[in-house]
Amino acid sequence: MTREWQHRWLEWALNSVPWSVPQEYRLDVREEVDKTLQSLQPLTPEPLTRKLVEGAVQQGLRIWRSTQNTEKALDDALRWQPWSASSLGRPTKWQVRAREEASTAILKLPDGASFEAKLAAAMAAVQKITLEFEEETLHQKITDASIPLPLLSSAEKEDAKAAIRASVESCRHRSSEAELRRARQAALKPFEDTHRQRESRARLERNVDRGLDHIRNFLNHLWNDDELEGFQSGFEVWSYANEIRKQVRAELLERFGNTPEATDYQIKAVIEDIVDDLLSD
Repeated sequence: MTREWQHRWLEWALNSVPWSVPQEYRLDVREEVDKTLQSLQPLTPEPLTRKLVEGAVQQGLRIWRSTQNTEKALDDALRWQPWSASSLGRPTKWQVRAREEASTAILKLPDGASFEAKLAAAMAAVQKITLEFEEETLHQKITDASIPLPLLSSAEKEDAKAAIRASVESCRHRSSEAELRRARQAALKPFEDTHRQRESRARLERNVDRGLDHIRNFLNHLWNDDELEGFQSGFEVWSYANEIRKQVRAELLERFGNTPEATDYQIKAVIEDIVDDLLSD
């Protein structure tokens, strides 16, 4: 009679367990119900037996419910991660770190902690990782911005990127975007100065090259005015203009090296001086 009575109540208890409960947690329920039934007798009033068995079922499900609460708290907290830190496929390092930090935070809570307490702990951990993600993303954005200095070589641009990265990373924790941009600009300034110098030099070279045709014009003018000695024909004048072109160019670049904004008039005037000196040698 006692064994049949125990089996009947055990069957009733296990049937009351939600179908979603895994088998390992059903074994916990069975152990708790068995212990409770062993302390009772078939003559125990049925209402009392039912109440005690229900209590045993809930005790057996305590670990399962705690696990469910923990998983729900984790899932709810992780939904607050920025979409850019997440992936629908393989979890990103930020998703992995956020789950690990949130799980650790929940484990530090006392046994029996409420769902609300678990959610609060998990949310705080996820927020911490989110702030780290946002800071790293901002640093990457500032560091990876293009360097609009076309006259720098590939190696110089790599050096500029390295300088920017070091400057940005040296900023204090949680620096604002404005502070990071100032750090980037400070690191980039020496490279901008180099680029500016090259731009000025290139502009001077273009102006000088454009003005070199004045060599021939000036010599032709002297030839036509019979002021050019030692030449037998216009062809010789033309040949001489081509011969001294490289030398005149070098002299112009040297003289105007500190004044890259030289005007066409200034360049032509200096060309005439240089040609006069060459003719007098």
